[in-house]
Amino acid sequence: MYILLIDDKKSILDFVTPLLMAGGHIVETALNGLDAFEKAQQQSFDLYIIDHLMPVMNGLQLSKNLLSNPFTANTPIIFMTTQNT
Repeated sequence: MYILLIDDKKSILDFVTPLLMAGGHIVETALNGLDAFEKAQQQSFDLYIIDHLMPVMNGLQLSKNLLSNPFTANTPIIFMTTQNT
């Protein structure tokens, strides 16, 4: 599975990415919603894992943008928060 993991905290990306890769997944990361949306327009992913609170474009807005785009609308989304970590 090709996963786009989006979180503005590098420590979270560094923690979650190896866990997903150990499960046999290929993981691409993005540091904010705008970066993620641009990557999603250039590459097809099997799953998006999106943090809630991020700068530039938050997770809710990113999710709405992905769902409204025909190229990304059918890709599952896991919405997470890493607040207080």
